[in-house]
Amino acid sequence: MLPNYRLALSPMAGVTNSPYRRLCQEFYKEAFYVGEMVNARSLIENNCKAKKMVVFSKKEKYRSLQIFSKFPDEIFEVVRKIVAENIADHVDLNFGCPVKKITQNGGGAMILTNLDLYKDIIQAAVLAAKKKVPITCKFRIGTDEKNQTYIQAGEIAEEQGCSLVTLHARYMKQMYKGQADWSKIADLKNRLSIKVFGNGDVRDFKDAKRMFEVTGVDGIAIGRAALGKPWIFEEIAQNLGWKTNKYYPKNYFDLKKIKQIVLYHTDMLIEYYSDENQAVKLLRKFLIWYFKGFSIGSDMRMKLVRVANLDDVKYLLKHLDEDK
Repeated sequence: MLPNYRLALSPMAGVTNSPYRRLCQEFYKEAFYVGEMVNARSLIENNCKAKKMVVFSKKEKYRSLQIFSKFPDEIFEVVRKIVAENIADHVDLNFGCPVKKITQNGGGAMILTNLDLYKDIIQAAVLAAKKKVPITCKFRIGTDEKNQTYIQAGEIAEEQGCSLVTLHARYMKQMYKGQADWSKIADLKNRLSIKVFGNGDVRDFKDAKRMFEVTGVDGIAIGRAALGKPWIFEEIAQNLGWKTNKYYPKNYFDLKKIKQIVLYHTDMLIEYYSDENQAVKLLRKFLIWYFKGFSIGSDMRMKLVRVANLDDVKYLLKHLDEDK
């Protein structure tokens, strides 16, 4: 049975690995922190990279994993494996990825152009899970304005035994651009009895408050707004009057505090990958996100994306001052 959480970290490649999920959780525990999307076939074949992607720390409160495949038999086999090996507490099916390398082969958001196939995939997952782990799914409005499948997708998911659906309120053709249509989220929520999460254009607690009010959703999935801001879930909860881990006063996350978070995050990555160079290379994009909005200068930003080891990170942080 799914916990009664009202927030989720959306799966993002190269971002929602175990260290970042744990970091977000340390600020706010009551949320689904979903791992990076994993290819079902790769996990079935015990591909090294796929196996690493589904590693959950003992410190992670609830293990949420997202998988994808356009083949029902692969989904059945991988969910059976996840249950048998106790890999995760919850499995989410991806039907929303708009990336060409996925959709051009009929996967991701393209699956919703064949609702019979979509139904078979969900049915396979639910059967394999045997009610031991909840099955949820995520999809978009449709491929474009002429092909809106979100209502049928939600109804099929409910009929086949999904516990929750998440609607990214954009079309596949939009990728991550343009405005999300929250009216579609409200429409889906009104049609279904199972839980509905909304996704798209929630950048801060004000947006979150408005989405809850406008759509009536059970929860919100946050993606890009969480990049370099692992405390956003705590911030939303705090400003919406929910129970939180700790109260953070306004302007708490200043440059000094973010430097501390960066060093902590770096240590977590190094521990996870057991490879300082690999960990720091992955950290580079996070450094840009962490210091977005601070006047640290273009020269410093260029240096941040070139860090090669922990000493580089420590040196730059030591010499990083706003307006310098």
